[in-house]
Amino acid sequence: MGSLTSFDRYAAGTLEDPYPFYAALRREAPVHRDPRSGAFWVSRHEDLRRVVMSPETYSSNLVDRLFSREATSAQVVPLGSHGPKPVDVLATVDAPSHTRQRKLVNPAFAPRRVAALEPVLRKLAQELLGPLAQSGGAEWMAAFARPFTLTLITDLLGLPRADIPRLRRWSDDGSSILSGINTAQEQARYGRSLMEFNRYLAARFEDAKADPREDVLGTLVGAANASEGALNTEEVVAVLVQLVSAGNESTASLIGSATRLLLEEPQLEARLRREPALIPRFIEETLRLESPFQAHFRIVRSDTELAGAKLRAGSQLMLLWGSGNRDERVFSNPDTLDLERSNPSEQLALGMGIHHCIGAALARLEARVALETLFAGTRSIRLDPDHPVRHRPSVHKRQLESLHLKLEPA
Repeated sequence: MGSLTSFDRYAAGTLEDPYPFYAALRREAPVHRDPRSGAFWVSRHEDLRRVVMSPETYSSNLVDRLFSREATSAQVVPLGSHGPKPVDVLATVDAPSHTRQRKLVNPAFAPRRVAALEPVLRKLAQELLGPLAQSGGAEWMAAFARPFTLTLITDLLGLPRADIPRLRRWSDDGSSILSGINTAQEQARYGRSLMEFNRYLAARFEDAKADPREDVLGTLVGAANASEGALNTEEVVAVLVQLVSAGNESTASLIGSATRLLLEEPQLEARLRREPALIPRFIEETLRLESPFQAHFRIVRSDTELAGAKLRAGSQLMLLWGSGNRDERVFSNPDTLDLERSNPSEQLALGMGIHHCIGAALARLEARVALETLFAGTRSIRLDPDHPVRHRPSVHKRQLESLHLKLEPA
């Protein structure tokens, strides 16, 4: 059990396994000012809830704030200096704009519409898994998790599958710009990529306006033509960027983490094969233990106090979902996967309050279908011991770089 001073938040070892660092924060400094960036790290579940449920005090607007690093320093820099200056939407916008946007976009993710996707998801999962199971092995993230989620979100939005390679690159670059450990040159490169992505999405939106269909682009055309509170083109493009990012990398990360946790406990795999009704509870535990988004920013609107820390207006907070989800004050044996946990719904991985993830039901459905298909198509699964599990270095996100599996077909 190390003390807080024994951790370097930006070191490779801490990025790969941040949970001992989070535990030290919760013990010693639940609202800790990072001396490199000046941002305050918020680590306890109770304080995270207080912030997200108090939007009048803590703003979600992020258009001018991006976490970066140059050599041994870290800083919050203007996002517009490394690419297009984005418009705040959905996850990064406050009321009343959030209320207006959410009302217009919600129909694309209505429960009935999401449920209707299950047969499509099953077919796609079976098409991807079949060759992998027959080959006896696979790098799971590149061969299944990422193609599965990216193909689904591409179809759902109404974008052509032929553009998937470009969408993958843009999505990866959008994720990388949030890593918090880039140099200025890397940030600039990712910014140029995002500018290209924005131009592409604006062009697809113009195409959709000429011929709207029953897809998300069609829904957004309707939102742009709404009689009240219509979305403008810049808002539509920003919404699409968020949906591609969350619908691709975040859900792929959930599927990858679930598979890894499953295989680290062979008895768990056997139990879920016998009792597939437990898979949704397993997904909730995966979200808690390995939150795809480890952190989000908030900006203090007016002078306030949080857990004894005095915060001035304009202060930047980093809300550590990955820490709150392992808070021993809320979850017993917090580092243990427990399918009988009494309070699974208290996990924070998909947000809460007005910023609860708009695609939460879809992410859960994709993860469930992926696991059910994996069980149905294999007799056994195990980690390939010749390839260590590793994550992409990031302060904000929890993404597996690779996950090599050995598969025995059913």
